[in-house]
Amino acid sequence: MRASKVDNDYEDLLLPLLPAAFRPAKPDSPLVTLAPYFFQALSHGGDICEFGCAGEMLSIPFALAIQALQIKKRKEAFAFDDFGPNSETFDDLKRWAAIIPVRPISGAPAETCNLLFNKISLIWLNLPSMQEMNIVLDSVASLLDAETIIGVNRLGHPARPEIAEWAKWMVAEGKLIELSLHPENCTGFFSPAQV
Repeated sequence: MRASKVDNDYEDLLLPLLPAAFRPAKPDSPLVTLAPYFFQALSHGGDICEFGCAGEMLSIPFALAIQALQIKKRKEAFAFDDFGPNSETFDDLKRWAAIIPVRPISGAPAETCNLLFNKISLIWLNLPSMQEMNIVLDSVASLLDAETIIGVNRLGHPARPEIAEWAKWMVAEGKLIELSLHPENCTGFFSPAQV
């Protein structure tokens, strides 16, 4: 699915909320594709969770936008990753957490996701295995509703064909409903089928 005029409108709303350092350098950035879903997630209660954030740290732009829109009291961005020892990414996230509504959680996302207890409005999955994605989704299932948006990164990436197969299987099994696919940046968006 190609970016639509609506996607571009949301991009125009989101990007001015972000400092220049957090604006995507490329038009096929996942953040650009996520923009309309991010705003949709803002319209209903629940936190935003990024599982696997060491490379992109989308939770920082999410939290910056939440703060700029002054909705900090009802929504937080969680950043789950196995950051490893002496991680600059984790240290950066901890510094940001002092001034914006972002919570970095260090440890294997499949093990630490059980720390969540609020409803979830948006999940961004950037995990290396289908098994981890299944564990995370199963663990947080009680926090999802029909309006929860589940974004999947690396969907259709040539180096990770198993991610696309996993998504097809989840849809075929009636576990996810496909909202849109974006092959230009290897992302896809879904909602839970069973809540």
